This record gives sequence, C-alpha cells and structure tokens, in this order.
Amino acid sequence: MPHNQRVLYGLVLAALLIVTLIPSMLPGALANNLWSIRAIKRIFSDQHTSWQLPPSPPYHPHGDIWIRRFALEQAHLQRDMTADGDFEDKVTVASANRWVDSITNYRELQSLDVRAEYFYQGGAYLEAIKTWKSIGNVSALEEVASEATAYGITTLATLAYQAAYEIDSLRYALPLARTLQDNGEDDRAITLLESAVQKYPFATQREKWMSQISLIYRSQTAWDQAELTYQCLLIENPTSLDGWIGLGWLSYERDQAPEEALAHFEKAIAFKPQSADGYAAMGSLYASQGHYQLSSDWYRQALARDRANPNFRLSYADAMESAGLIEQAIAAYQALITQFPSFDPAYVRLARVYLDSGQPDQAIMAIETALALTDVPQRAYYVRAAQIFKDNHLSTKAQEVYYSGELAFESIIERYPIFPEPYVQLASFYEDFDQIDQAITAIETALDLMRFPNTKIYLQAGRLYEQAGLTDQALAAYRAVLVADSKNTTALQGLRRLSGGD
Repeated sequence: MPHNQRVLYGLVLAALLIVTLIPSMLPGALANNLWSIRAIKRIFSDQHTSWQLPPSPPYHPHGDIWIRRFALEQAHLQRDMTADGDFEDKVTVASANRWVDSITNYRELQSLDVRAEYFYQGGAYLEAIKTWKSIGNVSALEEVASEATAYGITTLATLAYQAAYEIDSLRYALPLARTLQDNGEDDRAITLLESAVQKYPFATQREKWMSQISLIYRSQTAWDQAELTYQCLLIENPTSLDGWIGLGWLSYERDQAPEEALAHFEKAIAFKPQSADGYAAMGSLYASQGHYQLSSDWYRQALARDRANPNFRLSYADAMESAGLIEQAIAAYQALITQFPSFDPAYVRLARVYLDSGQPDQAIMAIETALALTDVPQRAYYVRAAQIFKDNHLSTKAQEVYYSGELAFESIIERYPIFPEPYVQLASFYEDFDQIDQAITAIETALDLMRFPNTKIYLQAGRLYEQAGLTDQALAAYRAVLVADSKNTTALQGLRRLSGGD
C-alpha cells in the first residue's frame, strides 16, 4: 500500500477513534446515538466491577435520567453482591429492569409533556402549567410566559413564571418580579426581590434585583427607599452602571436637579466607558429637557458602542427629528430600517415625519408596512393609520383600519378567553376611537374575569365610567383601587372630582 494511502487510512481511523471516545465532538444526533449505544453496552456488560457511564452529550434528550437511574441501580447491585453470592443471575435481571425503567421514565415525561401541550392548546392553561411544573419543564413554562407577556396577558405570564420560580427561584426571580409589577402588584414584586437578595448573597443577579427594587420604588415616588437601595447597591459594587444611572434619574425625578443627574451619568461613563448605557442616559436626559442636538450627539456615542441595538438608533433619529433636522432624521430612520427591516417602530416614526413634511404617499406606505410587520396588535399604529388616511381624505381606508384593529384585538380574546387583559386591550382600542359604550362593555367583562384585584383595570373602568357620566360606577371603581392602594393619587383625584372637589 502506498505511503500516502496508509497515512490517509491512519488519519481516518484516528478520527473515528476520537469521536467514538468523545461523542460530544460529533454532530448532535450522531453523538447522542453513539453515547446511547455505549450506555447499552455498559448496562448489559458482564464486567460489572468496571461499570461506568461516560458523561452524556450536552444535548442528549434524557442522558441525565439514564445516568441517575444507572447510579441508583448500581448501588442496588452492590448491596445485592454483599447480601447474596448469586450475582450472575441478579445482574441480568437488574440490567434488563434498569433499561426498561429508564425507557419507561422517559416515556412518562414525554407523555406528560404532550398532555400539557394538549391542555395548553385547548385553553386549559392552569392544567398545562401544573403539569409542566410537575415534570420540571421550565423551558415550556418560560415559553408560555414569554408569549403571554408579548400579548400583554400578564395574569397568564404571572402564573407561568410563578411555576418556573418554584422550580428555580434564582433564575426566575427577576422575570416574575417584572411581570408582577406589570400586573400592578408592586409590593409583591418588592417582597420577592428582597427575599432573593437575602437568600442568594453571592448571586450574579443581585445587582439587577436591587436595581429593579429601586425602579419600583421610584415608580411609587418612594424616593427614600429607592435611594437607600441604590446606595446599598453601590456599596456592594462601586462601579455599578445600574447604581449610578439609577441615582442620576432619581436626582432628576425627585429633586429636579439635571446637573446632579448628569454628574452621576458621567461617573457611570467614567467607570465603564465601553458601555453604551451611560451615553444613552445622557442622550435621554438632554432630550427630556428639549436639548435635542445635544441629545443626538450623545446617542451617536451610544451607537458607536452598541450598533446592534435598534432602540439606540431609534432614539438618535427621534432626537434629530425633534431638533428640526428632518432630512437627517429621515436618513437615520431609513438606515435603521436597512439594518433592521422588521423593526416596526421605525416605520411608524417615518410615517409621522413623512406626513409632517408633506409626503403623504410615503407616510401611507410606511404606516401600512408597520401594520403588516407587527405580530402583536398595537393600538397606536391603528390610531396613527386612521389619522393619516383621514388627513388624506381616505375615509374608507380609515374605516377599514378601524375594523381590522377591532378584529385583531378580538383574535387575542379568542386566544386567551379566560383572562381579563384582552378585554382591557379591546376597551382601550375602543376608547382610542371614541367608542365609549363598547369600551365600557369590554372593561366590565375584564372586571368579571379578574382573579385578584388589579388597580390598573379599576382605574381604566373609573375613567370610562366618568366619560360616560356614570358617577356611581366610577366612584365604586376608584374606591376599589384605594382598597388595594390607599395612596393611589389617580384614584384620589377621581374621587375628589366626582365628590365636588377640584
């Protein structure tokens, strides 16, 4: 055999030997199959004293189950060896039982997973979540929560994240807390995060937990608690971006001190100049003060550090539009669309700029593109589209937009019929189009479906009742808010208005 051919054969044999010994180097399915064959051979091997399963490939669907079952059975066999010398007969039966049990266990998990999916697709959400929790399928629970969040179904998202949290509290404390906050349960979210901070003193997520606690306190105007939490965060990590940026916004919101806020943002930039967050905070603050040229300059610096973030590009273009630099703004929006062609907010902004600059055809094209791209109905898009069509004397198309929006929100109701949030969204849509009677019908259905008090839904009901002149119903809604949140300023103001105050 020629030397080159021998070398080639040698290399092929060496590669096969390596991948056989190290299945994780193979493509997923082949590696899984090779490992399964080796596991079977070890299970039925006669060399019992040398039994040992190698680690399974990282994506083997049930390798961990086999390994745990194998270890338990091996321990049982060792016990039988010391109790009875008739080992040869026992090992054959035990090996077969182990194989059957491992397959049975995996099939049971598969069966339960399929059953949970069947429950979910049939609208039996609570049963699905309970089943997934029973088998520890946090991936399915997270997928349910993520989808529900995208559609604004915070009740379902809370249930799914709660189940995942009970399996892995370290990983799911933050998403559960954020969902609770979205659902108007601020106090419960704070309690959850404070518990996580106490329970996991060395967790890498502590900074995000403490920052979220401060953010909730800021939303409640509980300034002292927010500042104390930020200070604790900075004691633990003096270079924390979240800490310095959070303190900056606290100074701006509480003390109306933009100079102090800028100083905190500058510290964030000095500690981590490679991060875009500090520059974006500067841009946002200048934009809030009406200094749009400065704002665009800071957003440009943020973009230089994170070009993959479409929101930074959007804020940059917004700042130039607000500064009156229309051509540059349009160019920035178009550049954003070129890089992120499915980023629908950019088309909505473009529609507004085109309309304001006397380019109605381009405005119509941009808003229709935004409506076509969005997977989840956005009320603001329908309102903007209807206004653009009306301004261009296209009343038929404006009416079509209204009906298509109504159908879109009704489709969410069909998908999640037992939850209040789809009816809240439909009520808001009707309110946007001045259909108050239909809005009240929708919000009353949402009130009937509430599983626990929700201040946001009560506030919306109170506002709609006020617009319809239904004073008694509005008073009842605002009082319901105060039962859950005695300091809610919106509800207090509503009571004063309806009681003859200011």
